[in-house]
Amino acid sequence: MKAGLKGKFYLPIILLLSFIWLFGDVYAQTCDFQKNDPIAFTFSGGNMGVGFETKFVLTNNYGQILDIQTNPLFPNGGTTDVVGVYALNFPSINQPVGLQIGSSICQVGGDCLDIYGPMYLGLCPFDCDFLNDDDIVFSATGGNNSGTYTSTYILADSVGLVLSANTAASFPAQPVGGIYSMHAINHPIASSFSSIAVDTPVSSINSTCIDKACPVAFLVCDPVFLPIEDIEFTAEFVNDNSVQIKWRTPSEVNTDYFTVEKTLDGQSFSGLANVYGAGNSQQVLHYSQMDEEPFKGLSYYRIKVTDIDGSFTYTNLKAVLNTNNDVDIVSIYPNPSFGSQLTLHASEEIAGLRLFDAAGRFVYYGNLNGTLSVQVKPGVYFLDYSYQNKKYFNKAVVVN
Repeated sequence: MKAGLKGKFYLPIILLLSFIWLFGDVYAQTCDFQKNDPIAFTFSGGNMGVGFETKFVLTNNYGQILDIQTNPLFPNGGTTDVVGVYALNFPSINQPVGLQIGSSICQVGGDCLDIYGPMYLGLCPFDCDFLNDDDIVFSATGGNNSGTYTSTYILADSVGLVLSANTAASFPAQPVGGIYSMHAINHPIASSFSSIAVDTPVSSINSTCIDKACPVAFLVCDPVFLPIEDIEFTAEFVNDNSVQIKWRTPSEVNTDYFTVEKTLDGQSFSGLANVYGAGNSQQVLHYSQMDEEPFKGLSYYRIKVTDIDGSFTYTNLKAVLNTNNDVDIVSIYPNPSFGSQLTLHASEEIAGLRLFDAAGRFVYYGNLNGTLSVQVKPGVYFLDYSYQNKKYFNKAVVVN
């Protein structure tokens, strides 16, 4: 738990533009991406007609803008435990006011501006703000403090649906680990919001003379899922066709065995192998396991540690990008390239293939069936596409 965080959520109450929840469910599992890894996603909605445009915004858990892109990709990822993703749709002649890195997303405005989001994502490794047996307490400053106004506080889930609301700024412990968000509404006493129905979208709560605080997202952890800090754990793609998992323990107490697990989506895990532990040890021990049949594209590994009494804990997730297994579907060559051209070849018809540079600018977007050559400048390029309901990701380097 972060020292000093409990009971110290300060929410300056300012006017927040109405926004629409679009992205749908977010994993309860808190490891959606690793810190500093590219964050790629899909977006649909808004006005896509002539004269309109969309910009994508990455914020920290307090709403401070970290990055702004014209495509749904943040190539540098994020460094905070929780980030928020927004999509801003607006007429090209009415650029949003206040949209700049370092400012608050809640202070961005403009004519005919629609703000979609936030979609909250967890980045690993992470620290927990609360455990699932901690009461959640926070406070807010600002707003109208006259005798005719009051504040209502809302606890919402990761997609902004109301879980509970009151005027006391404290909530009972949440038994399910995951990402939650805090909201504060300053309003006339005559307008009561404390009886808001469960599952009401916070974005739909509107009335005259109210101010909404910029939401704050945070992590609640089940102790069984807390990372094991004294296990050093790595997972690396090696030999063009396998993943090597290594870990070491500085000491062990009543350790029965380790289970190496892997997943594509951070929710459904499959066991790769069980490796027996030492039971009790006071010296550094090294372990390793090979995965000869890794998943295609981006996947994640973790280690489950089971003690003799049957209790167990988990390590953090480690992300591994398998590019080799994608060759039979879409290949990109030469890689690295020492010229100004990359060639894409698809052995099956692919719809919605995207090739873009490290700044998120599209080099190619469309369907591919066969071979296509594209002209490129020196730099790093990313290829992503979907095939048979699975997402694939590849990287190419151009050297000149």
